[in-house]
Amino acid sequence: LRHYIGRLGSWHHSSRTLVSYASERPQVFAEVQITARATPKPIGVPRANETTNLHSVLSRMFTEDEQLELKRGIEILQRLRGFDLDSAFREAYADKNFKPRVHAEVWLLEHFYWSDLHFLDDDRYIGCSKPSCYCCNLYILERQDRSSQRPSHGNVWTNWQSPLPQDSSKSLFDANLRSAMISKFKEDLKNQIIEPTTNHGRIPDTTTGLTLSD
Repeated sequence: LRHYIGRLGSWHHSSRTLVSYASERPQVFAEVQITARATPKPIGVPRANETTNLHSVLSRMFTEDEQLELKRGIEILQRLRGFDLDSAFREAYADKNFKPRVHAEVWLLEHFYWSDLHFLDDDRYIGCSKPSCYCCNLYILERQDRSSQRPSHGNVWTNWQSPLPQDSSKSLFDANLRSAMISKFKEDLKNQIIEPTTNHGRIPDTTTGLTLSD
């Protein structure tokens, strides 16, 4: 409740910030135009079959020794948290409402990059109404184009879609970026299974501007 009340106040604060900045830099707003940029269509999800399970995914990502270590870690997690991880994986994969989406900050970042656009005062920061998720944060980190790092709430959305072309034909850089992201993802996944952090529940993906003293 405190978070949602804070969200209502955050819109007021953002509006005042924008008006204040406009009075300091009126030239920026003299001929300003706001254009919506359509995001890519959701990619098609491969149809599930008898090999669509957690074991087959891990076998494609990790060595045999790593798989044994992860299997033991998963068994411990399932006993501690009382659920079948493989069944949960297959249920989520088969969800008819599952629709991957490209998130705004990485789509805008790619638009600037491929269109050779310039940031105001070379301030390479992508503004957004909420902190970045785990995948967006990882993407921006690996992008290595001097963009200012955004705050991240660290939540993982399984419907996250890469803004890069799906045919992998655009450039070698795209392939290297994907490879770097997958490598870091594997490392984080392994650590989370072998040495899981305490589950505090989902962290709100929006901000309020409230502090602990408010």
